Amino acid sequence: MSLYLHIDHVVLDGLPVPQSAIPELREALEAALTNLLAGRPPAAPASRPRATTRMPAPSAGPVVLAGQIAAAVHEGVFR
Repeated sequence: MSLYLHIDHVVLDGLPVPQSAIPELREALEAALTNLLAGRPPAAPASRPRATTRMPAPSAGPVVLAGQIAAAVHEGVFR
């Protein structure tokens, strides 16, 4: 089975993501989604993504936030 997923842009409405963190967030989101869609565990076990409806803490770093976004997208695609 092949899956091709193209995400043109991600809107993070209401999340306080500093402009300087966007490149790291983008890279971490791509890596987290790639791993989840390939059936591999997340790259950073300490920040294991969990789908949530809660807004992440403002102190959550880009990698943790990307893991949460990736988990939510993965859950939505394979629900």
